[in-house]
Amino acid sequence: FLLCSKVCFFFLSFYFVLLQENTSLLKLLAERNEIIRLSSIELQKLELQLQKTNQQNWQLARANSQMLAELNLGKDRLKALHHELSCTRAALKLKTSELEVLHSPFEYTSANILSDLLYWGLFLLILGERKVEQRNFSEG
Repeated sequence: FLLCSKVCFFFLSFYFVLLQENTSLLKLLAERNEIIRLSSIELQKLELQLQKTNQQNWQLARANSQMLAELNLGKDRLKALHHELSCTRAALKLKTSELEVLHSPFEYTSANILSDLLYWGLFLLILGERKVEQRNFSEG
């Protein structure tokens, strides 16, 4: 009987230890499951936030592309306006110089000097050839 009571006591104490460990493991398992559940919820929140961020990024990229296109269009328009302004300035300078020549006949411009030189050069050349022809005629 004594031996049986010692063995029963041993198994009984072993049984209680196993029950305590089992209870502890069940608590740990419940905590692990709660952590997994909370992590899953947090992961869903992060995925939703990622989708929102991707949507905002796409909208910003689209707006950036549109602004870049408008900027390039503005640059092209500015180049065209600069060209038009240069052409207008050149035309005004030409008109101004023509008016100056018309209002002051004694002022020479480079164009007038060149045309006068050509005129007088041809005149003298022709005159010189005529004198040579006249000499040859009178000598002959």
